[in-house]
Amino acid sequence: MVAFIVALGVLVLGFNVTKAKASVPETDTGFVWREMSRPGFTTMLKPVYLPPKTINIGRLGINQELEEVGVVGGRIGVPSNWQSVAYFNGGSRAGEAGNTIIVGHYDDNQGLPAAFWSIKTLEAGDQIVIGDGHRSFTYQVLDKAYIPADSSSETLMQDLGGPGLVLVTCGGNWNPGRHSYSLRLLVKAKLTS
Repeated sequence: MVAFIVALGVLVLGFNVTKAKASVPETDTGFVWREMSRPGFTTMLKPVYLPPKTINIGRLGINQELEEVGVVGGRIGVPSNWQSVAYFNGGSRAGEAGNTIIVGHYDDNQGLPAAFWSIKTLEAGDQIVIGDGHRSFTYQVLDKAYIPADSSSETLMQDLGGPGLVLVTCGGNWNPGRHSYSLRLLVKAKLTS
């Protein structure tokens, strides 16, 4: 009987030792995956885009942080001072599909150059770099256009063939009665990297 118990113990010990030595890592967790219908689940899989924080236009010597503006009185807001540049939060974020819209003053209340005075000299092929605090996105200028000051905001959202960037400032003739310029200058660019 003792021999039987010893033999049984050896067999059990042998089994445990053999199992441990022959063990192979599992190829999966064993959980059966089912597609879940949870609100926002697929949204979590999309890339994260952040609001633009900086603009750099090397050729023009523009390298500064961006303010954020929204809609004020039914119109796109403007930067808080003449030398500031702002991101319009109603547009796309840096690198995102659609158009990122950046606004800046053309001149100040005495007619002296402001932040976006020189963007009128940008040409097709010039580069503009937008940073979001973590990544940089390089856009290449496609073209520029002057449009009436009271144009629809849809003009800013026109498809540029991929993630785009639109710089906006004043242009045309100064109207003292309206305290505004007659035109807006749009510089349109497309994301290249």
